[in-house]
Amino acid sequence: MLVCAVVSAIGAITAVTTQSRPHVVLLDLKWQSENRDALHLISTLKEISPQPRIIAVSADDRLLRAAKDSGADMLLGKDFSKQQLLDAIRGPDSATVVPLCAKTETPAMESGSEFRDRLRALQPGYTDARAYETLMAEIIPFVFGAHLQDFQTQVRHGHGGEVWDLAGFNKSSYAIWETFRVVHKSSQVIFEFKNVDSVSPRHVLQLADYVSGSFLNVGLLVSRSKPKTAVLRKLSETRTKLGCVLLWLSDCDIEAMLDVRANSGEPSDILASRYSEMMRC
Repeated sequence: MLVCAVVSAIGAITAVTTQSRPHVVLLDLKWQSENRDALHLISTLKEISPQPRIIAVSADDRLLRAAKDSGADMLLGKDFSKQQLLDAIRGPDSATVVPLCAKTETPAMESGSEFRDRLRALQPGYTDARAYETLMAEIIPFVFGAHLQDFQTQVRHGHGGEVWDLAGFNKSSYAIWETFRVVHKSSQVIFEFKNVDSVSPRHVLQLADYVSGSFLNVGLLVSRSKPKTAVLRKLSETRTKLGCVLLWLSDCDIEAMLDVRANSGEPSDILASRYSEMMRC
């Protein structure tokens, strides 16, 4: 098995494929800010002679279905194994190959169930605080990975004086993420994880300090339960004062997102509803 080329710019893929004439093109759909460009590329590559087999890879089941409609020969969801990848590259005669008609929802459902069980096993408080942060740093990319990229944990900022639990780069064209990026001018989104039953106004002010930047105006406060009335009021007041987006998510929201993700829906729509609630306050 020989790797002919590794290409990061979508505009160069057709030329490189024509020149190197590979048997297989492995195309990661999620790195495209405009997913329709990658889908159009699949149709273009199928016109090349000799025609390469195209393996489409994505954590988003909707993109995989669209890739199938565009002519992809094989689909791989987020949770494929190394052996499945090798078999897919080697060809349809391999014993454990993941075929085009394979249901991509199954791995997502299994992972969602696993995440849910791990979350419910953790108790609010100091003892499980680190485990909670670690788990949420896995769940957030799982539910939002189709829209946010280059996730980093424990990001030091402001000469090391600030430590963000999780940050993701926002290049998505999906409605709510595009709103964050274009309307609120935030190419970065940060998440603060608090393993407590009830966050306090102090937690709100901490998050507000983090999102007062020229490229960072969106922050999400993730904790175990819905904030109390005083905290919701503080979120609204701080948002209005700073002109930023401060949202909250609880265990109920996270579990709902996992369910939506497992059923090939869009978890971001739950976030969009929370944003709409905030804007009405």
